[in-house]
Amino acid sequence: MDLRTVKRILVPTDFSDPSVEALASAIALGKTTGATLDLVHVAFDTAYAVPPPIDVAVVPVDMGKVMERVNASLAAEVEQVRAAGLTCDSATPLGRPETEIG
Repeated sequence: MDLRTVKRILVPTDFSDPSVEALASAIALGKTTGATLDLVHVAFDTAYAVPPPIDVAVVPVDMGKVMERVNASLAAEVEQVRAAGLTCDSATPLGRPETEIG
């Protein structure tokens, strides 16, 4: 692969240690190629947590607070990318990672 053809790098993140390492690798690759980094964190929709028809008690989740933490964490990662001199876009779709990232 000719690295000069890399224009965008998708970086899914869940803010775990492996995601932090993946971001560092993406930044290094971005510096080599000049690519834009696209950071994505999928906020897990709790409607998908337990498939029907299982009957379980549901604990309410304050998605507003969850999204505040997610957005703050993602903003910190975006700033890290921009501090490295790269262009960065970000998104926080709600759903299941396996269907939202692609």
